[in-house]
Amino acid sequence: KNLKIAPAPYVIGLTGCMGSGKTSVRQYLQKMGATTIDADQLGHETYKPGGAAYHRIIQNFGQDILLKDGTINRNALGKNVFGNNAMLKRLTDIVWPETAILVKQKIDDAGVEGKAICVVDAAVLLEAGWIDMVHEVWLLLMPEEEALKRIVSRDKLSENEAKKRLASQWSDAQRLRYANVVLCTLWEPDITEKQVGLVNI
Repeated sequence: KNLKIAPAPYVIGLTGCMGSGKTSVRQYLQKMGATTIDADQLGHETYKPGGAAYHRIIQNFGQDILLKDGTINRNALGKNVFGNNAMLKRLTDIVWPETAILVKQKIDDAGVEGKAICVVDAAVLLEAGWIDMVHEVWLLLMPEEEALKRIVSRDKLSENEAKKRLASQWSDAQRLRYANVVLCTLWEPDITEKQVGLVNI
């Protein structure tokens, strides 16, 4: 566990591949009284006109990724970067540092408000190097076949596109080296909730 950061709020980093059930676990923890931060949503904020990453994304990837209203078409951008490691790194080098600033601000806000526990839900927690912002890491494991089904259904992607997105992230084997708690949402929701309830925070 990370003892290098302020003891309060106690920050849990919730991570796992796309489709691993992070949102469900985050919601359970919120019901239990934790303050929750959706890092993926904060990342999306940086893409919006006026967002911290907006102009640099356009400079690097061109006007073709824009919709008529000037917003970035993230599906079009995704097709450019997923499956191309160099292009993906160019994008993450822009977006991840800006997202980290927003996440850190939310953690600081929780501390000012006197919150005891803060949960950072971030698919790229480890890849982005944000582990230094959390006290411990909760990893959600999910068989790739089930994760693919969930991504295709939820995000309306082809199986090939979903595979590219999964391949762009760390494997569970890589994530396990950093995990303090390991959970799985493969079964019924009540089983997931019981797993969360058994963890001693």
